[in-house]
Amino acid sequence: MADETKPILCGKCEVPLEIPANADAESTVRCPRCGISEKLKSAAAEAGRFLADHKAQLLSKTLRDIARGRKHLKITTKPVKKRHYRFIVDL
Repeated sequence: MADETKPILCGKCEVPLEIPANADAESTVRCPRCGISEKLKSAAAEAGRFLADHKAQLLSKTLRDIARGRKHLKITTKPVKKRHYRFIVDL
C-alpha cells in the first residue's frame, strides 16, 4: 500500500488531470472539465499537501475516539484547518 500511486484530480471537478505522454516536472497538466492548469511539479506538491492534511485529520479523529470515555486519558489536539485544494488525490 505504501507504493500505491493515485491519479491527481482537479479539486473542484474531481476528475483526473490530463497529463501529456512522457511528461516531466515542468509539463503543464490541466483539468479536462474546468480547464485549470499548472505545472506537474506544483500540482503534485499541492496534492501531497492535501493528502498530508487528510491523514492529520484522520489521526486526530482516531486519537479523540480512543480518548473518549476514558477519564484517565486526555488527548489535546489542534484542529486541522479545512482548506480548499486545487489539486487532490482520490482517497
